Amino acid sequence: MPKNICPGLSAYSNTLNTSKTPKGNLMQLQTNIVSELKSKYNYNDLIFDRLIFLLNHYIHKHGKTLVVRFDLRYPAKYFSMESNHICPFVAKLVQKYKRLSLDPYYMWTREQNIGEHPHYHCLILLNGNKVRSFHHVFENARNLWGSTIGDPTPGLVHHCTADCQSQNFTNGIMIVRSSVDFHNAYNQVVIQASYIAKAAYKRSHGDPWRNFGMSELQ
Repeated sequence: MPKNICPGLSAYSNTLNTSKTPKGNLMQLQTNIVSELKSKYNYNDLIFDRLIFLLNHYIHKHGKTLVVRFDLRYPAKYFSMESNHICPFVAKLVQKYKRLSLDPYYMWTREQNIGEHPHYHCLILLNGNKVRSFHHVFENARNLWGSTIGDPTPGLVHHCTADCQSQNFTNGIMIVRSSVDFHNAYNQVVIQASYIAKAAYKRSHGDPWRNFGMSELQ
């Protein structure tokens, strides 16, 4: 079980352990899809690298990996003296899926354009040997985000079921390590998840808000 924390970018500068990364075909597959995406779009390389490492680590650990993406936003006229809601939200979501023995791993990134509030792109990985459906993630996220910010306004959790980077895009993709469809599923997940690593609207390193958090891999 991973130790789930909520660090900033610098906390992961020296934690990569390549001995945990799957070898062989997966490494070549990773290189191909990442190179293709980076040739087309502008990413934060540090976040993208950790995203791929997180995914590969989980695939290496579980024969089936369920991957779910969602976004979190604030109500338009929301006000709070509390500035950090994402960490307690993630802690609640992770704890819920730990109780179900689904071995949750996560990643989130913070972005803010010209609006008053930031928004968050989130990714959760679950043990696909024990769960196949994924809409419960949206329902749990809705309830827990509402309770965390103290506002039950509907529509604050986006289900991420459409994407401009790929056709026939879906959510809740299952990667089965032994499947003949493994390569396609892996590529689709990387395309789907890469959006959270895009460079646009990430705050500068001097900003007191954290841009990024993920499960600590152990």
